[in-house]
Amino acid sequence: MKKFNFFLLAICFTGIFLAVSCENREPESQISNLTFTPCKQPQQTKAKSSSPLDGVNVEFTSNGVQITYNNFAVTCDFNTVDVTYTFVNGFLNITQQGSPNQADCVCYSDVSYTINGILQSDVNVIFMVVA
Repeated sequence: MKKFNFFLLAICFTGIFLAVSCENREPESQISNLTFTPCKQPQQTKAKSSSPLDGVNVEFTSNGVQITYNNFAVTCDFNTVDVTYTFVNGFLNITQQGSPNQADCVCYSDVSYTINGILQSDVNVIFMVVA
């Protein structure tokens, strides 16, 4: 009898897990309009900024989240910018990296892209990791 009850309990937990998984499924999104500038030197300013993200602008559009990152530090050998993200329970985690990144010198690029299908009302927090 205990084996039978355990089996039913396992089925119930599986059913609950599947229902939660389906309900939390996020809409399929993708990155579009990815553009970046070639290597440039940082803009010379009289006072240094106290925030490393002063060059980041986040705007919600009808297409999704538009990210613009000015003076994104990359290695001098970069020829593309890779952007990946996860979006779970209102947390948008974005990773942005110049590639390849083997050189010992640093330059800067202005990067812009859209993550399609994510609405402002669905986002609680945005984390950006630059590698």
